[in-house]
Amino acid sequence: MQTESSEIITTITRRNSILRYIQGIADQHLPVRLACGDDENSKVYRTQIARIANEDDKIVIHQPKPADWQKHITGKDSLIVTCRMPNGTIKFHGNLSLLEDNENSPYCQLSLPTEISKKQLRSDFRVSVLKYGSKIELTLPDIEKKYRGICNDISLGGVLVHLPYCDLQLQKGDEIDELHLHIPGIIDLRCAARICRATEVDGTGVFMGLSFEALLPKQDKELRSALIRLERRNIKTDPF
Repeated sequence: MQTESSEIITTITRRNSILRYIQGIADQHLPVRLACGDDENSKVYRTQIARIANEDDKIVIHQPKPADWQKHITGKDSLIVTCRMPNGTIKFHGNLSLLEDNENSPYCQLSLPTEISKKQLRSDFRVSVLKYGSKIELTLPDIEKKYRGICNDISLGGVLVHLPYCDLQLQKGDEIDELHLHIPGIIDLRCAARICRATEVDGTGVFMGLSFEALLPKQDKELRSALIRLERRNIKTDPF
C-alpha cells in the first residue's frame, strides 16, 4: 500500500514475518512506544521487548515507564505499539496485561498481532536486490564500450551498482547517457543517470551510487511498483 504523501507503508500479515520483526526488535534492544491513541494528547509509555512466548501468542515486555502504566493502559482494548527500526517504523495494535497475573513481576505481556505495518519515507525506501539476478549496463558519453555489472540495491532516487571491471576514472557529477537496469520478472528500466559517488576497491572493482535523471511518469510509477514487490519478497525471507 502506498500513500499519496512522502511515505510508503507496507502491511505485513504473514505470521513468520511478524515474528521475525518482533524478534529483531528484541535482539537489537530497541525502545518501544506504547500509547492509547495517535493524537498528541495521548500519554506515551516506554518499554523494551524481552522475548516472544510463542506458546501463548504473547510478547513479553519489560514493565513500561513511567510507573503509573497500570492505571492508564492495562486492559485497554487496543494500544498502539510503535518502534523505529533501521529499515522503517514498525506499528501494530496490542492488548497489555500482567504476566501470569503477577503484579510483582518485572515483566508484562502484549498480545501477538496478526498484522503489522512498516512505514518508510520515500527518500529512505531502499531495497536490496542482490539475490534477484539484477544486471546493470552503463553507456557513458563519447565511449562506445558499455560497462556491465550488478545492482546491489535500489531506491526511488537511484541505485548502488558494482562494476567488477572498470578502466575509467569516474567522479561525482559525471553523467551516464543511459543506465539499463534489468531485474528478471520485476523491472526493465532505461534512463539517464548521474554519479553521486564512486569508490574503487582494490581487486573488487568500482562501487557507484547513481541517481536517476528525468524519469518519465510511467517509469516512476513502474519503479514504485517494483520497489513494493521487492520489499514484500524480502519480508518473506529476511526483513532485517
